[in-house]
Amino acid sequence: MSARFVVPGVWRVTFPKVNVNVYLLDAEGRLVAIDAGPPGGEERLLAGVAGMDRAPEDIHQIVLTHAHSDHAGAGAALADATGAAVYMHPAEAVLAARGETGPTPTAEGRGGRLLWSVVRWSAPDHFPPVAADGALLDGDAVPGGEALRVVETPGHSPGHISIVWERPERVLFTGDAAWSRSGPDPGPANVDADEARRSFQRLAGLGFETACFGRGRPITPGASARFRTRAARLAG
Repeated sequence: MSARFVVPGVWRVTFPKVNVNVYLLDAEGRLVAIDAGPPGGEERLLAGVAGMDRAPEDIHQIVLTHAHSDHAGAGAALADATGAAVYMHPAEAVLAARGETGPTPTAEGRGGRLLWSVVRWSAPDHFPPVAADGALLDGDAVPGGEALRVVETPGHSPGHISIVWERPERVLFTGDAAWSRSGPDPGPANVDADEARRSFQRLAGLGFETACFGRGRPITPGASARFRTRAARLAG
């Protein structure tokens, strides 16, 4: 499985069974993984790294957007294989340390219910426990990746985070705070739908050229304009 090029410095590895994307960032020669994929997914992800002519130990940081098994399930195995440090929000770290997903999100809309039924069928409620090496809060920079800024985006899960790569052509990594279907939308299933909509509105207020979603194809260029258009429609 090769990693798919998105924009310079960003590659995507997709896990079709759970319909999840993991992203690999080349930040000044050090690779950063945004999420890790489902249990057992480390082999697919490391095959993507090999396809980039890179080695497992080139991954220095693993940032988990939240502690659901489809995103964090391979976290422990990936950390063991690479020696990378793992970072996440403290509310998610408590769950990940027990290998638990926490409250079950409720899907909205026909498309959301269909997608989430597939995810719930294919992604287990429990996964190998993942220990966090550090906590990430709103506004923090990822250690060792100072240009990677944390944006708290609760709603899909209580401690969900998104990441903005603060480089000249900024890149947003939404996790499950948004997804792309016909365009950007709030995530299709949430533990707090109102909070999720507020998080989407917050993301729409940021400036970025590329949006990389936990589910769906990236949008580039002009991604933030499409977020603002959608956010205005939701608010109206």
